[in-house]
Amino acid sequence: MDLRSHLDPADQIHACRTAEAPRFLPVLLLVHPCDLYPASRHLGCTADEVVLTPIRRIELRTRVHSLLQGRRMPLELESLHRTRADQALEELRSLRRLESLRDQFIGSVSHELRTPLTTIMGFAELLADGLAGPLGPEARDFVLEIKRAGQRITHLVDELLDDARLQAGTLQVNPEPVDPLAHMRAVACSLGPQLKAGNLGLELDLPGSCPPVMPDPRRLDQVLLNLLSNAIRHSPPRGIIDVGLANRDGGIRIEVRDHGPDISMDDRKLLFQR
Repeated sequence: MDLRSHLDPADQIHACRTAEAPRFLPVLLLVHPCDLYPASRHLGCTADEVVLTPIRRIELRTRVHSLLQGRRMPLELESLHRTRADQALEELRSLRRLESLRDQFIGSVSHELRTPLTTIMGFAELLADGLAGPLGPEARDFVLEIKRAGQRITHLVDELLDDARLQAGTLQVNPEPVDPLAHMRAVACSLGPQLKAGNLGLELDLPGSCPPVMPDPRRLDQVLLNLLSNAIRHSPPRGIIDVGLANRDGGIRIEVRDHGPDISMDDRKLLFQR
């Protein structure tokens, strides 16, 4: 930029700044030593550098190249960071869309499974009660096994529905007074067939008395059945599963122990994740 132009130096610089050119182009102010003082006031806020004339072409080219490199690199880094941020945001949106589709699928499938399951369970109970005619011992065992299998599938469907409700923020908890000792004995009794099939034993270590507690009975059943089912599944044949209950700080503490393989340290970090 030559100060001998008909434009004021500030106007010349403003024209360069507002021209349709890439943002990384720098502005050099070429001035004669006699014009250095009036030009210097424009350096701090507008021009990138003041160059005294006369100057050799190769030196001017070197200074321009240096300024271009200094301008281009930050812009390239800024563009790279913006691209990576956009990619991360798009990946996050895709994951959320997939999670939403998965939750919708789980909810839909769970509801569709519940209707035929109700029918199967209803007819199995009718057959087990002898309302369709007397059953022989073997036939009765078959019907009871159908009923138990239906109960297991119903339990899985309930867990899928609970997971969908949990993600939607609509899961409800309904606490009510529960006798923990009677509840523990009832849950242990319901697992008799599974313990027999696995040739396993279950030992209850219960106190003589225990005050009522206020859990949601259905959720308490879910937790106990999950813990005990895992213990049954991972226990060696003829193993013993220990279930203990103790009064603790105004509440109760329930422990389930088996003699199967331990959970690895890496997997323990995932125990309370989906």
